[in-house]
Amino acid sequence: MSSTVTILPAILAPTKAAFQKEVKRIEGVFPWIHIDIADSTLIKGKTLSLVDALAVDVSAKREVHLMVKDPEQYLTDLIDAKVERVIVHVESDGNKDAMIRAIKSANLEVYFGVLADSIVYPVRPYLKDVDGVVVLAVNAGKQGSPFLPVSLDKVRLVHTWYPDMPIEVDGGMQPKTAQEAVKMGASRIAVGSFLKKAKKIITGVNQLQEAFDRGMAARDHTQE
Repeated sequence: MSSTVTILPAILAPTKAAFQKEVKRIEGVFPWIHIDIADSTLIKGKTLSLVDALAVDVSAKREVHLMVKDPEQYLTDLIDAKVERVIVHVESDGNKDAMIRAIKSANLEVYFGVLADSIVYPVRPYLKDVDGVVVLAVNAGKQGSPFLPVSLDKVRLVHTWYPDMPIEVDGGMQPKTAQEAVKMGASRIAVGSFLKKAKKIITGVNQLQEAFDRGMAARDHTQE
């Protein structure tokens, strides 16, 4: 069995230099990268600026995760940079419907994110319009934070509401937790510290792919 789950290496970098170092380490291995942008308004802590992140040449497709209270101020730069996907948090301010229209009219994908300490129900009215959902499985702001099992219930709920909806789980992902996330309905996994700690990236990737297969088999068994 070969799962259709996508691995996205997550980059949570405080500076442009740190971001460039991470990009170089994973370049050519993954078709997508997940770029975290935080300005301390929605979560604790800051990353490099969006402008600095977009200035770095990246061959992979870019998914930009706006962990910010006012995502609208960043949309023009993202559209001009032609990133492939934008993640806007349901907890953020602003007109969500207008943001969805602006992003999609520029032919970019838009996912809605849900913080680990939030309930998932506020995202439900937008599911008919967005391209996917991102469930944070850790308290955001620092890679290596402990996985929060309650996030699996959110994945299960979204998968129940919209079985074909792409669901990404971000944070605390390693083989055991990734297997459970896929079992509940996840089809995309953003992975940070597990891949950073792997002596060889390909070894970590293989371990995750094996976990995805087990999770998919368990999901299929549950649905029988």
